[in-house]
Amino acid sequence: MSVHRLRFADRHIQRILDGEKTSTGRLDMEEDEVNPSDTLVLCTEAGDEIGTASVKMVGYHDLAWFAETAGSEPYPGHREYRSIEHCVVTFEDYYPDREVAADTQLVGIGWKSFTPADEVPRSRAAWRDGRSEDLRPDGGTRETHIDDRDGLFVPSDLREFDQQVVFRTPRATIQHFGSQPLDAYYGMIDASHFGDPDQMRSAKNPDLAPDVLTIKRQGEEPVRFTVDTDPDIRCDGGTEKQLTRLDCPSCDDVADARYLGTTSTDEHDGHIVGWECIDCGAELQEHVDSRGRSFDLRLVEEHGVGDDNVGVPQ
Repeated sequence: MSVHRLRFADRHIQRILDGEKTSTGRLDMEEDEVNPSDTLVLCTEAGDEIGTASVKMVGYHDLAWFAETAGSEPYPGHREYRSIEHCVVTFEDYYPDREVAADTQLVGIGWKSFTPADEVPRSRAAWRDGRSEDLRPDGGTRETHIDDRDGLFVPSDLREFDQQVVFRTPRATIQHFGSQPLDAYYGMIDASHFGDPDQMRSAKNPDLAPDVLTIKRQGEEPVRFTVDTDPDIRCDGGTEKQLTRLDCPSCDDVADARYLGTTSTDEHDGHIVGWECIDCGAELQEHVDSRGRSFDLRLVEEHGVGDDNVGVPQ
């Protein structure tokens, strides 16, 4: 069994720590150089160790195939690419001294059993271009809201989970088991879960009163929210102050985005949610189906939306 040290761009570190990134493509390795059950030492750009993992699978492919497969089996723990050209350009940035084309061969590696290094924080610390920073003045607490009809709004970055996710409100602790992503709204939590614990029949978590919620996915630290139970909602996508985390196609990174508005559409039976990336300022359109599941994220300028319509999708 061999040990391999792999460096990653620092913008990927948080996703590795969160268990969202579990695979990589490499142009500087040979197919027979790494094998299942080998040990990976995962590192930052500077070579600082963030943890270890066991090799789950190894594949040998051309970039064109990898571009169309990344994000699904056999590499579900990898970012998706908008096109083959997007994939080629991305790898050109990683390997500036190599000629990269659609038929360039790469080694794909998937891993399991990631164990963070002892000195690495296991919380969802914010990594941005090699620096750790607090993106919110209140120390990291995020915001969400309750819809009178549909219940708790679950930010898109927390809808996928492994085996179970635990919700804690002032009123109750709810364990949700399964393998399918959560919908945008979680109907089991409504406004009755928040408020004065003395007015509840049996408040399980009075320390969270009156308006705090935590969401904890298996194997991760809980994410803390303040909950608006009477929000000014334009439609069913969020509030004026709503923040979410998404994979911004403009800055090619996971970033916080500010809610801009929601509208219906003739393209499908769902709706469109407008977001503004806090990191790069890009305006985005998230297409959501009738069940509240996001299936497409677009840059506004790439789809011909005029300046008069920027921000709120029309």
